[in-house]
Amino acid sequence: MPRRAVSLVKLFGLIAVAHFVWLFIKWHGGVPVIKDGEFILSSRGRIVKVLTQQQYLMLKAEELTAFAALMIACYLEPMMYWWFPRKHQPGD
Repeated sequence: MPRRAVSLVKLFGLIAVAHFVWLFIKWHGGVPVIKDGEFILSSRGRIVKVLTQQQYLMLKAEELTAFAALMIACYLEPMMYWWFPRKHQPGD
């Protein structure tokens, strides 16, 4: 792969890791869930924070954004590998 493609793969991997670190810090190690009709931030069974519906939806949107960043980071390297032409060896 060209050097710029390798740099791009590393950049997108770093972005995906940064998303998850940011969410961990922002969510205090918890995840947004609905329990008994309440929107809460739960960490290992304990309630970290009670959320409003708007906060819950924003956290779920951030979760989906982080998942999308991870998927892009995972599939970018194979895409770059097949995107750029390769030199064929004699006899191919």
